[in-house]
Order: sequence, then C-alpha cells, then structure tokens
Amino acid sequence: MITSYLFVIIVQIILCGTGSNALRITLLDIPSPLVMGESAELTCNYDLDDHTLYSFKWYKDGFEFYRYVPRDYPQIQYLKIAGINVDVRKSTKKSVFLHSVNLATRGKYRCEISAEAPSFITAAKEGFLDINVLPTQGPKIVAEQSLYTVGDEIVVNCTSDRSNLEIYLNFTINGEPISNSIDYELTFWTQLHADSLKTAGLSLRFILTTKHFHGGKLKLKCISTMSRYNLANEANLLLTDYNYRPEPIQFISSESQGMEQFYESFIETVYKQTSKHFIR
Repeated sequence: MITSYLFVIIVQIILCGTGSNALRITLLDIPSPLVMGESAELTCNYDLDDHTLYSFKWYKDGFEFYRYVPRDYPQIQYLKIAGINVDVRKSTKKSVFLHSVNLATRGKYRCEISAEAPSFITAAKEGFLDINVLPTQGPKIVAEQSLYTVGDEIVVNCTSDRSNLEIYLNFTINGEPISNSIDYELTFWTQLHADSLKTAGLSLRFILTTKHFHGGKLKLKCISTMSRYNLANEANLLLTDYNYRPEPIQFISSESQGMEQFYESFIETVYKQTSKHFIR
C-alpha cells in the first residue's frame, strides 16, 4: 500500500512538473463586492485536457462547502456553514450559486478540481469576496427642543444608518450649505458596532440670529451621501421662534368695498347737482 501511494505521488509530481496533460483553471469569476441581500454565481471554468473529472469543489476560508462528483449520487452535495446559502438548482459542475449573501459570506474562496485515477492531479485557484452593507433608511436629525428664539444656542445632531462604507453628512440652514466657520461649529464622529458596521454622526452648534428665522421658522436639513453607489438621503427639521409675532393683517370685505363705492358715487352726484343749482 505504501509503495502504491508513493507511486501515485511521484506520478503526480512528474505530470505537474512537466506541464504535460495538466489540469488548468481557465477562469475564476467571483463578483466582488456584493451588496448584502444580493445573490450571485461564483464561476470556475477549467480545462481537463485528456483527464476525466473526479471532483469539483468550493472552499470558503479553508472549509469545503460544495462539491460536484460525477460518480456520486446525488452528484451535487453541499455543507451548511455560516454565511453560505447554496441554491442547488442553479449550481453546476463549474459554478455555485449563493443566495441572499450577508456579512458572514465575506471571505476567501477557492475552487479546486481533481482528476480521476491514476493521476489524481489537482488544480486550484482562489479569490476574495467582499460584502457591502448599504443603509436601509435615511439619516435622523434631532435637536434638544423645537422652540427657540434669537440669542439661543442650538445643538443639532444628525446620524446615519449603519453601514460598513463611508457615509458623508452635511447640514443646510434654509437651503444654504453650512461649513465650519466662526459662526458654525461642526463636529464629525463615528461609532463602531460589534458586527463591524459603523454609524456616522455630525453635530452642529451655533447661536441663533434674526437671519436664521424666516417668518418665525428655521428649516434645518441633514443630507447623507454615499459616492460609491451614488446614494443620497435627507432628513428635515422645522424649528419655531417662540417670540415671533406676525403683523396683523387688515381684511376688507367685498360688501364694505361696495358700500364705499356707493357713498363716493352718491357724494359726487350731490355735489354736481348742488353746483348746478348755485350757478343758475
């Protein structure tokens, strides 16, 4: 048995070393990055040359999770490991279809093919699959209160939804973009979560002046952008000046306007008649 095993090893080394009749992986296609929740096909094309395929396998981080063996029944078998949801109906002897990827799907993938006896030679190729988590909702904007007045200091906080990508936050006041200056203090921060996702935050601090209130109202907006996926979301906040008193508006009814016109016409007629009498 030992002699036979050594003979197989020697044959394999000779065949691989000479490059004659060697297996070749001609294409490894691992679509990366994927967005969490997406499905994708991992493809591994190969050239058997004059060999007969014994097995076709996929590994993630060193652990086998999928195999195709022509002589087995069923030919396709898979193991359930974290982050791997195999769709057997869409998987073949050259590809594996992953359904609904998540953060645990992220890792190093290796495709491996083996030939039948007597050579038992193998060929393998590997690549990395990354997973991106996009925000599922827009940013949130919060102030300490909703009623302010001129002279008050205001602090507004804006936070993004959780993601593993860079999210950029910006404020506008009444439609005008805000940047760090002597009038406005902006503070950026990031919170890292246990699942490797992070939340972006932006705080705005400033003193309210008359220019901020239009008709007793101040409109704040926080805009979140993610350039990689061309995504933009916003949150709005409307604040009120509690000292604002609108100027009284005088309303004149159509009836009063008609009476005024009647009196003006009557006085003008009387004046004309009187003038004619005195002239005569």
